[in-house]
Amino acid sequence: MHATLPYTIAVGFGMILVTSASAQNPNPPGVNPQHYQCYNVADPRPATPRTVVLQDQFGRTETATGKPVLVCNPVSKNREQVRDTVTHLVCYEIRARRVPRHQVQVVNQFGIDTLPVDAARVLCLPSTKRIVR
Repeated sequence: MHATLPYTIAVGFGMILVTSASAQNPNPPGVNPQHYQCYNVADPRPATPRTVVLQDQFGRTETATGKPVLVCNPVSKNREQVRDTVTHLVCYEIRARRVPRHQVQVVNQFGIDTLPVDAARVLCLPSTKRIVR
């Protein structure tokens, strides 16, 4: 049985989490190979703020969630297989109190890149989704 979101989310112009159609490198070993295309939430309803404690590699922080800002669908990139058609992401604004400043090296299908990391902006929750109109 699939849970539904507590309200309808209107989706506006989209953006994709992967940024180049020319990458043909394999995924790094051990990563979930699913790609997501994310769409802005158009005119989001105010959300009930929820206090969450988040712990990741940069540390621990307590924050409140805000309105939903992105809905992300599983997507086939360059005709690759979609391995999970059920799991979507819904991303909510957050305002982290602590602002980590790190340089991280990422490895993915586009190669290796070093990225500066600043404040957290969103918390993305695995979700199910259905189109209601």
